[in-house]
Amino acid sequence: MNQNDFLSRTTKQGDMPKLEQFLPTIAVPPTLCGAVLSRIRHAEIRGLYWRISFSFIGLIASIGMIALSWSALWSELVGSSFIDLLRLAFSDSDIVFANLGSSINGLLESFPVLPVLLSLILLFCLLASVAFLLTLIKVRRVPSPHFA
Repeated sequence: MNQNDFLSRTTKQGDMPKLEQFLPTIAVPPTLCGAVLSRIRHAEIRGLYWRISFSFIGLIASIGMIALSWSALWSELVGSSFIDLLRLAFSDSDIVFANLGSSINGLLESFPVLPVLLSLILLFCLLASVAFLLTLIKVRRVPSPHFA
């Protein structure tokens, strides 16, 4: 009897012994399903609390940085001639319209771009953090992970 005869005999339909005959029976505890689901819920709750914590930290940091950013923006606006040129446009508009190109060029040159850009980025971070925090709180109201 060669190897090909053995393979052809064992691959015939109905000749293969069932695999279940060779495996030992496993006794599954009745509390296994509940324990697994409880562990999964505990992991979800822990992940949710980490996300809420980081979002809250981001919110507090954004508020603090925006306060510093707005004070830096205000000091830049006061220090530059942007406010003075803007006042001139409202008080003596005939002078501004007579020299419109120079007036617009002066406004653009004196505009503090970096503090405004920094303030807008921090404002976006604040709004994104608030939106994420509100979404997390609205989506899942869960108990503390220590009591789960």
